Amino acid sequence: MGESLSRLWQKDWPLVGPVFARTMGGESIYYENAAFRIDHGADEEMRYFTFSQTPVRAAPGEKPIGLIAICIDTTEEVRNRQRLAWANIDLEDIFQNAPGFIGMTLGPEHRFEFINETYSQMIGGRDVIGKTVREALPEIVPQGYLDLLDHIYQTGEPFTASEMPIKLLDENGNLQQKFVAIILKAFRDAEGAVVGVFAEGYDVTDRKAASESIDALQRSLHHASQVAAMGTMAATLAHELNQPLAAAANYVRGSTRLVEQLTGDRKDLAKTGLAEAEQQILRAGEIIRRVRGGVAGSAMRREPVSLKEVAARALKVIKASGTCPRVQISTNFARSADKVQGDAVQLEQVLLNLVRNACQAAAVDEGCVEILSRQSDKPEFVEVEVRDNGPGVASDPATLFDSFGTSTSGGLGVGLSITRTIIEAHGGKLWARNGSTGGASFYFTVLRDA
Repeated sequence: MGESLSRLWQKDWPLVGPVFARTMGGESIYYENAAFRIDHGADEEMRYFTFSQTPVRAAPGEKPIGLIAICIDTTEEVRNRQRLAWANIDLEDIFQNAPGFIGMTLGPEHRFEFINETYSQMIGGRDVIGKTVREALPEIVPQGYLDLLDHIYQTGEPFTASEMPIKLLDENGNLQQKFVAIILKAFRDAEGAVVGVFAEGYDVTDRKAASESIDALQRSLHHASQVAAMGTMAATLAHELNQPLAAAANYVRGSTRLVEQLTGDRKDLAKTGLAEAEQQILRAGEIIRRVRGGVAGSAMRREPVSLKEVAARALKVIKASGTCPRVQISTNFARSADKVQGDAVQLEQVLLNLVRNACQAAAVDEGCVEILSRQSDKPEFVEVEVRDNGPGVASDPATLFDSFGTSTSGGLGVGLSITRTIIEAHGGKLWARNGSTGGASFYFTVLRDA
């Protein structure tokens, strides 16, 4: 008390003196966070003050005789603000140069506060700062992402995903399928309340595509090795069976000549049976030649084929073989899904394999198998289904089509693999699925005849 202002503020008087002079001249003054050097004796410290000065008059209109100063030390507040500003500058620089995408939303409406350049590129360069997620990225709302952000904001629980699918509009307004590895985490204020959601991750679309390409190549190589093994088997079968089949055909022809010496109904029955036997021997040789050509990569014969006629021939062979004596077999071919393009002999072999397997798998009592055709999801294809009422496929249906994998007991395990090779050579697909109420269905697609 009693000290003059010039002595009290000696070191800062060149700055402070004019301010006091203005107040003594009748002017009210307000300064926010003004910096002053405070002398502590051995050292001095820079501190910050917010203060106001008001002149005091003995009577209205007279010259001021003094002043009232109200002063608040704001040093810590200013220093905290400076530290936060420097921290924000450092973080923003780090975030902007991060290799992955980074974004931050605030409030329950998820209003964008920050995104880095990688994030901007991923969303097609759209201006999203200050906008809500619903406004900025409307295409992700029906994909469930807004619900996910709501859950994180309400519960504070983090979320992670390694290959999360998301469809985003590109710079041309086209919807693009992407996959992201992402971490979503709530961030909180000083009291611990959730105030926003922080997102960080990587666009792994290219990595996923590369991985899928490698998987497809591995499957292709695996299938190629299977085809090579089947080709060897087919060549062996063709070599070993051609001579016995030719001999059997000669025996049938010789027997036919002997039957000519018979008379009456027995002669006609014997001739019919021998004619059918000769037909099946010739058909067996044709199947071997076609299958061998298929696995060897020869060009496939393509011609208009009626599925109804192919099925009728296949069922005739099955009936003659006696492999399905107690199974009722029915067909239901849609009129618009009958004519296809392909090799009639090979397609007949496909139906033979599938129907024979279905018969063996059908229920012991009242077993039934149904062959159906319908329009495929792709308009250029027809879809065929062979359905049974048995117990279903016990193993993974996807493994049934590997070489030496079988859905029946007593099989060699090559029928389904050959079937898949034939269908794929026709440009179609073969797959299996268990029914919801029992039984199994085998499906294949083949090109529709234009």
